[in-house]
Amino acid sequence: MRSINPEPHWTLPIFLVACTWVSVLSTDLYAPSLPHLPRLLDTTEQAAKMTMSFNLAAFALAQLAHGPLADRLGRRTMLVAGITSFSAASALCALAPSITPLIGGRTLQGLLSSVPSVVVLLLIHELYSQDKAVRILGFHGMAVGAAPIVGPLIGGIVFVNFGWQANFWLLAAFAAVVAALVYRQVPETLTRPVPLNFRNVARNYLAVISKRAVLSHLLPLAAVFGALFAFVTNGPFLLIDLYGVPTQQYGFYYGAVCLAVIVGGTIANRLGGKVNAAYLEAFSFLLAVGGIAAALSITSLKGGSSMSLIVCIAIFAVGLGLMIATAPLLLLEAVDQQLRSSASAVSGSAQLVAASGASFLVAVFQDGTSMPMLLTMGGLLMIGATGFVLKENVKESGGTA
Repeated sequence: MRSINPEPHWTLPIFLVACTWVSVLSTDLYAPSLPHLPRLLDTTEQAAKMTMSFNLAAFALAQLAHGPLADRLGRRTMLVAGITSFSAASALCALAPSITPLIGGRTLQGLLSSVPSVVVLLLIHELYSQDKAVRILGFHGMAVGAAPIVGPLIGGIVFVNFGWQANFWLLAAFAAVVAALVYRQVPETLTRPVPLNFRNVARNYLAVISKRAVLSHLLPLAAVFGALFAFVTNGPFLLIDLYGVPTQQYGFYYGAVCLAVIVGGTIANRLGGKVNAAYLEAFSFLLAVGGIAAALSITSLKGGSSMSLIVCIAIFAVGLGLMIATAPLLLLEAVDQQLRSSASAVSGSAQLVAASGASFLVAVFQDGTSMPMLLTMGGLLMIGATGFVLKENVKESGGTA
């Protein structure tokens, strides 16, 4: 059984959302600038996309360190240090004179913006019962879903009026404010610090990833999340360059996708405690698959348009909203208490490994159409489907091995 602290003040989820907004906005505030960087920095389209894929790769790998550090230093300390350092990294991006230092700054951003993805999940799991945690994560998904709506809209307007560097200065200022709020408002849930022991850390990670019950939730979650970033990376190029959407209006199209994530989070929030979380997880994956299958069908028939693409991706995104409210908690419940920090780190890292891989693939194989992106998304979902095969094996064995 999990140990549950007295339930915190009702405002705490708002501060946790603000932490995650820092991570999300590091991508979405910057996205409308991406198609213009080749001209502005005298570089290639592939190099511009690498500012996204390197960021995601760093985000993924850093989480493997953040779990043990959160056990040693504490949840609040990690959040404050990570977000404060992220603010400084954002300023470095704003000062980058060319594409190479910008890639370096974006990589540093990824190392630091991954702290909330590990620590926020731990805080929610440690502070709430499972049913309440599903509802809190549903609310979290809804609120975080607003960041990708607001981010590209603001990012497009700021870019058009003040240039691409201004978005990084804005992000640096926002992160500094959030770090101050976290220091004042977020409680510490770690009662007994765990000394860092790299052998034990490696053993814990191995114990987590060797459990079929963990993989049964991890594979679908990582696949759906990774598929999203195929769209996040290539969507601006498709909508702005292929379909002629004005840069300042890109946020409206992307906002429709993010609104769909909010719908998925709303469903999870309403149904948490009423419908088995495993059923919600399975339904979320079917929605995601349905959206991409529809997009592939339309595109293969040469009937693609900006509207048809967004509608199909929105169906996928409803599934994503449901998935991120259910699968992470089920994954943590599949391991013992002492492994939950490691499981949280593995969960976040796997999602971003998939995201980084998807971002890299669409950068390498882009051909000016939506097909490479959709095939990448579909391929990831096929891998994710193997998780449900593992679920059946776990049921048949009668355990969680």
